[in-house]
Amino acid sequence: MSVKLSDSERLAERYIETKNYMVEEQGLLIALLNKYYEIQVKLPRKKSSKTANLVRVVAIGDGNDIIDFTKTVEDICKCKMYFDEHNGVSEKTAYRRFTNNKISEAHHYLMDLLRLHGYFYNSYYSSGKNHSNKTETFTDIFKEGKHLFGLHDIVQKGIEINEWMHSELSSNDLLFLSKNDTILQSFIN
Repeated sequence: MSVKLSDSERLAERYIETKNYMVEEQGLLIALLNKYYEIQVKLPRKKSSKTANLVRVVAIGDGNDIIDFTKTVEDICKCKMYFDEHNGVSEKTAYRRFTNNKISEAHHYLMDLLRLHGYFYNSYYSSGKNHSNKTETFTDIFKEGKHLFGLHDIVQKGIEINEWMHSELSSNDLLFLSKNDTILQSFIN
C-alpha cells in the first residue's frame, strides 16, 4: 500500500529532484568548459542539508581574458530586477527574484559559453510563473552533430564531478581548475 503525499510534500520532493539535477548539470558544464578555460570555484555561501549543493563559479578565463563570473551574473540579474520594478513588480518581489535569478542566470551563462564552442542541447524551460525567470534544463548534449551525453550520463557524471569538487573544496577555500585539468577531464573522457 502506498502512502499518498500531500501537495506540499510532492512540491518539496519535486524541488529536491530539480535542484539536484541542476547541480549535476552544473558539474558537467564545468567539466566541458574546462576543456577551453581555467575556472575558479568556491563552496556556496549557504549549504543545504536536503539537496546537493551548487558550487559558486568565481571566474572563468582563457589565459588572456578573465571573466569575473560572479559580477557578470549579478549585473545581468540587476538589469532583470530593475526591469521587473519598472514593470510594476514590487521592490520586495523584485529583490526575491534577483536572488533566485542568480542561480538560473549562472546556469544559463555556463550553457551559453559552451554554445560558443559548438555545443547544443535538447532542453526545456521551467514555467516561469507570473513573468518570473524561466530556467533552461537540458537532457542531452551534442557537438558537431554527435550525441555526447544523455540523461543517465548527465546524472552519473554530474554527481561524480560535484562530489569531487566539494571534496577538493573541503580543504581549500578556492579551487583553481587549470585548463584541461586532468582529474576533472577524467570524469568525462
